[in-house]
Amino acid sequence: MMKDVSNKVLIDPSLIVAENSTYRTLEAVQAFSRLEPQFEFYYPQSLSKLIQKPEWYEERWAPKYFLGNAYPSTPAEIRKFFKNTKKVVSGFQVKAEQRETHYRFYEALRAEVEFLLGILEEGEGIFDETRKIFPKRRAHFDEDIMNILFEEWVFLNDFSWIVSRIKQPFTKFIAVGGASIQFSKRATDLLIRNTLKKTDDELLSKADRLRAFGKWVAVGGPSIAGIIASPLFSSITSIPVGFFILFDP
Repeated sequence: MMKDVSNKVLIDPSLIVAENSTYRTLEAVQAFSRLEPQFEFYYPQSLSKLIQKPEWYEERWAPKYFLGNAYPSTPAEIRKFFKNTKKVVSGFQVKAEQRETHYRFYEALRAEVEFLLGILEEGEGIFDETRKIFPKRRAHFDEDIMNILFEEWVFLNDFSWIVSRIKQPFTKFIAVGGASIQFSKRATDLLIRNTLKKTDDELLSKADRLRAFGKWVAVGGPSIAGIIASPLFSSITSIPVGFFILFDP
């Protein structure tokens, strides 16, 4: 029997720091808070620390990891987002017991940072996942990004949903030890039509509604137990630690 589906949703920084999505995300949060008040929205607490750094205000380069090909939003627009959503969006911070539970994943992220820093010490640039070279001071993956991703990982596994404009955070989860099943929009629709359990249907329908925020929607933790137990996935006998479902565009 699947546990109650969580209504907690974490907003990935890619939906906040990009010029073409800051206002759209603000509108989506406000609309959901009126029309579907059961949802609870969060953002990674470490993001608020990152965007207060002098480099962000002076050059707007710090959160490049979450920009993709988008142009960064202005500090004024970012502050406006947090001001106008403070009643319905909260910062999510990892608790001590959660850090202990997920310490292996944290150490895997830290090893990645140390590896990249080691490369930087040997040269002026670094290759990121897209094989582009960036100056040392603009390296994509550093400790600030690591802290944000760790908060996202804990939220995904202990609570429920993450919505994102880009796939990169989920790709990093998999790269350092996470596991996932990826569904296309068409596959999701087929599952909704063919599922026999009402609870499963609600989960998949909710994933479809959350696409209003971004292209990528992920769900993990106890919320996916019913889906994995479905005969459609009879070859999966148990849910591995750090497993999530990713719904793509």
